Amino acid sequence: MEHLTPEANSVLRRSLVRVTVGGSLAMVYMACVGSPATTEFFRFLGATETHFGLFSGLPMLMLSLQFVGAVLTNRLRARKPAFMFCMIASRLTYVLMVLAALWAPPSSRRAVLLLSIGLVGLNAALLNIGSPLWFSWMADLIPHRVLNRYWGVRQRWMHVVWTVTHL
Repeated sequence: MEHLTPEANSVLRRSLVRVTVGGSLAMVYMACVGSPATTEFFRFLGATETHFGLFSGLPMLMLSLQFVGAVLTNRLRARKPAFMFCMIASRLTYVLMVLAALWAPPSSRRAVLLLSIGLVGLNAALLNIGSPLWFSWMADLIPHRVLNRYWGVRQRWMHVVWTVTHL
């Protein structure tokens, strides 16, 4: 950042702070949806060991969709809109789960549980498609001379926030 004008340096710093805050908020989200409260929510819906296996296994299967994200990265002119769509839509899947549980009658908990399994799969699919888009976008925006140092600072803050959220 030492080779930039003071104004450009200030803009870059603000941008990097925003990316760090965004990553930290993502850690809060991940800690919340992976918390014991989420497990209890699924138990409330009647989840069995098989259902929990699907809740755990579907995100692992969806890792393969990072290849789709990589193809999109090379084909799209603008990665930001596609990334934002993937991330916002993925976050909304958990909102849909809660709304379905609130609005559905108690007799349809099984249907809500099956919907939740599908939404967890959709959530993981969107996250994995969006990840390569984000990394490619950040690689273009963050100057290479500060990339490693910045990435270390960002990771530190994200893990501090993740730890505090879990506590």
